[in-house]
Amino acid sequence: MTNLSDSSDNIYRICKGKADADTELFLENLTDSTIMPGEVCVASFTNTYNGGSKIYGEGFTMLSQYAGTLDEPRCMTKYDDFRHYKLNKNDGYNAVYNLLVVENNDNADIYAFSSCRRFSGRIEWNSDEIKMILNLENICVKPHERVRLENILVLNDVDGSAGMNLLSDCLVKNHSVPQPSSDITGWCSWLCFGPDVTADDIDANILAINRHIPELKYIQIDDGFQAHMGDWLTVSEAFGSMEDTLESIRKRGAEPAIWAAPFIADRDSALLAEHPEYFVRDSDGRPLASDKFTFGGWRCAPWYILDGSNPRACAYLEYVFRTMREKWGIKYFKLDANCWGAFSAGVRYNKSCTSVESYRLGMEAIRRGAGDDAVILGCNAPMWQSVGVVNSMRVSGDMCRQWKAVRMLGQEICARTWTNRLWCVDPDVITLKNQTIAQLMPDGTKSECLKDGLTENEIEYHKCAVFAAGGFILAGDDLSRYDKADFDTLKIFLDEKHTPAVFSPLDFSVGYMNGDGCSYAVALNPNDSQRTEIVRCARKACAYDVFAKHSMGECSDSIEITIQPHSARLIKFISGE
Repeated sequence: MTNLSDSSDNIYRICKGKADADTELFLENLTDSTIMPGEVCVASFTNTYNGGSKIYGEGFTMLSQYAGTLDEPRCMTKYDDFRHYKLNKNDGYNAVYNLLVVENNDNADIYAFSSCRRFSGRIEWNSDEIKMILNLENICVKPHERVRLENILVLNDVDGSAGMNLLSDCLVKNHSVPQPSSDITGWCSWLCFGPDVTADDIDANILAINRHIPELKYIQIDDGFQAHMGDWLTVSEAFGSMEDTLESIRKRGAEPAIWAAPFIADRDSALLAEHPEYFVRDSDGRPLASDKFTFGGWRCAPWYILDGSNPRACAYLEYVFRTMREKWGIKYFKLDANCWGAFSAGVRYNKSCTSVESYRLGMEAIRRGAGDDAVILGCNAPMWQSVGVVNSMRVSGDMCRQWKAVRMLGQEICARTWTNRLWCVDPDVITLKNQTIAQLMPDGTKSECLKDGLTENEIEYHKCAVFAAGGFILAGDDLSRYDKADFDTLKIFLDEKHTPAVFSPLDFSVGYMNGDGCSYAVALNPNDSQRTEIVRCARKACAYDVFAKHSMGECSDSIEITIQPHSARLIKFISGE
């Protein structure tokens, strides 16, 4: 099934180990000297596909995903790994990270790395070949030593959904995956207040939740509370009192949650000034600025990267999160900008430690401090590197009240619902209201996030995409402005318990979910014209349009529905048997 690649000059060879669902791989040094391999092609295949074959590809970061065709791949998001983050790929090749799904008639072929213990995996192709590449980061391999690489999974002519299930099985098997968080509900300050959030803003929303929807458990204090990036225990004067805010949250029966970006610090932070030795270094031994090798950061840039291979840096991370847990009483941590901790750049304290290992060591320190029962949410995180070290994961970019963003985020979410066995899926916040806000985007620009706002149809599309995720339920509006109808809509997300939707990995238009004694179909229409769709049900049932709140009568096997442009519909099937 796999064509293993060896070095052309007989320096090393790639060997197979155990082959179950996936295949273990090893690199064997064939020489009497120590070698230091960099990027290594571990498997190659002749490209026999039609260039117009549809694809789906994963990114290195949460913010990068790919679709289109083999000849014309396109980044589904605004943040391409290779253009925005400046990651490497070979000239003349297209590339994705970790996973490539290719259309094969009515089925799919899947090329995937099914582990990420030490090395990052990339998949490249041109018109002649498909290559699976690991970055070994110039590790030292002793004479005749055998080094364990990452596992690969190659499937031909399979049902796409079944293939993705098998990939998730392999990732779970190859990593100690923690029990995913479940029933995470709450409110997040970012979309309505951005970095200018105050304690008074949070208090007003706590009051609205307490009066109208106490089922929202967590109050997520987002970016803006800290004095500087990196100084997570020092609260800015503009924010107000953290102690008073936390006390107010608890007095009203809610739980506090907090945002932090553990692997970065800004140039004015006390952490960088007092402990420059905690950071990844440049060739001159100084802390490495992020704009020297990638995008510099979305504010307070450039950032400096905490080095997870340094035990003292890990001790600092453990101390920060233990303090937040024990003194602040926080059990839910949204960890942002995590990908910076896993980029392969600079010089690390432990030169035998790869970037993947460094990131995982840092995350393990955070877990020790936060506690085994904490919610650890990865955001703007490296995808495969985070398997097993987070129990929740954002799967889309930031919500914004513009149709272009809502359409894009809906497709991002639906392409990743299959990852729910790895972590609880976070589709970002639910918004039901248009509101003007100056929002900082991940590329550092500030955007007025209303412009023309969202139409009712477009809000329906957004609601259905978030519902399809089957994970976090976080309100993102200023709830002090909500009326009863708005709160009733939010309660639908809380009351309708269901599994994440199952989509084809190459088509995110219709997905299916199971509920308690019922099933659901979600149909999304991001196009500019109306379309009809036939959605199926397992048996004779009564069909009900969930957000429109009306019965559609009885059906058997399937039902035809009409979907307006820029809209979606969520149909519930209630069996009479």
